[in-house]
Amino acid sequence: DIVAFTDDDCYPAADFIERICDVFADRRVGFMGGRILLHDPRDYPLTGNESTETVRFAAGSVVPCAAVQGANMAFRRSALLAVRGFDPAFGAGTSFPAEDWDAVARICIAGWDGGYFPAATVSHHHGRNAVDARRQLRAYHYASGAVYAKLLLLLDTRRPFARHWARRILGDA
Repeated sequence: DIVAFTDDDCYPAADFIERICDVFADRRVGFMGGRILLHDPRDYPLTGNESTETVRFAAGSVVPCAAVQGANMAFRRSALLAVRGFDPAFGAGTSFPAEDWDAVARICIAGWDGGYFPAATVSHHHGRNAVDARRQLRAYHYASGAVYAKLLLLLDTRRPFARHWARRILGDA
């Protein structure tokens, strides 16, 4: 009923599965992300989230980019199936590494609660340096644009994401 994901270079905490099950005890939750610690202090601080504060997203709301990251995420299987799973145009091996954000955005708009729940923790040993990080961040920025474009084109997600996108642009200006 619950599908959990982590990267092949992550080390889940001993209670990882139990903490995920705790979150999904709430039947309204369709997705979650958890805490991602840097495993090796020599790795560039990229793709982590060390916050200990829970952040919830109510059903129908906009989930911002990187609120849930693929190195530590889980889904209620029925929620993931309701949005037809991951889009194969996004993710590892594509030009747009953003399958995590695309999936949680569509699941939340489709009527499921979710959020960032720090008790489910992994440590990420990605091995990137500053040069690798710049390249990776560029790919993430392109991917974010691709997800925004997709969400603006889809009828189900257009209205909430158009408002969110406009606020972001006006705020940046």
